[in-house]
Amino acid sequence: MASQKMFTSDLQQKCRSAFTILNALNQKEIQEIISILQNRSNLNEITIANQMGVHYSSIQVHLESLDQAQLLEITEDADQAFYSLNRHRLTKISRLVNKLTQ
Repeated sequence: MASQKMFTSDLQQKCRSAFTILNALNQKEIQEIISILQNRSNLNEITIANQMGVHYSSIQVHLESLDQAQLLEITEDADQAFYSLNRHRLTKISRLVNKLTQ
């Protein structure tokens, strides 16, 4: 019975993680951030926001969602954070989604 509870708990955690990732990827703004970061790496919030034509404060929640989904690599330098895509994780997710939708 204990192993069944552990399996259920593990499965629930994985489902929550998958939901977080798919929910993030379904947002237009996040798709735009991913597109920007596919072309350039190590961009700060202001640069990303300028390319999107919005104020940087409006993308912070989207960057947090991408970070929670482990789709970003973040490098901090003094008081700034620089964002790049976690291409390995994004590729794995893309392959999984392709398998699920075939």
